[in-house]
Amino acid sequence: MLEKIASLQIRALADRALAAREARDRILTGVRDADFGEQRPARGAHNPAAALGLDTLAETEPHRRALEDALSALPAPARRELWALVLVGRGEYALKDWERAMADVNRLPDIGVGLFMEQADLHECLMKAVYELEKI
Repeated sequence: MLEKIASLQIRALADRALAAREARDRILTGVRDADFGEQRPARGAHNPAAALGLDTLAETEPHRRALEDALSALPAPARRELWALVLVGRGEYALKDWERAMADVNRLPDIGVGLFMEQADLHECLMKAVYELEKI
């Protein structure tokens, strides 16, 4: 199934994504909802910062740099597989639909580092995909 990226690489990237997410969350702690310009919903949990990606971190932040460097080091075909894994982890595709997921990803013009950095939940998506991979 995976041809361009190994499970250990995915886990290492997920760990870097988690560190970047934690750094981002520390920065956003205490930011008022009003600062995001959104109204609070009437019911349910609300975290307006949850939608902000990892790219909200300063470019000099070490965890952001480590993740971006690791993603940049991957060849383009490996980034395509990694993006397909993100889509599996999000639940947009089942692992049994891997060929369809890869076909859809291959239709995209470019899978750059910025696409991954927009994902606040990159760690969770990758770990869910790894879990699915290990079940087969």
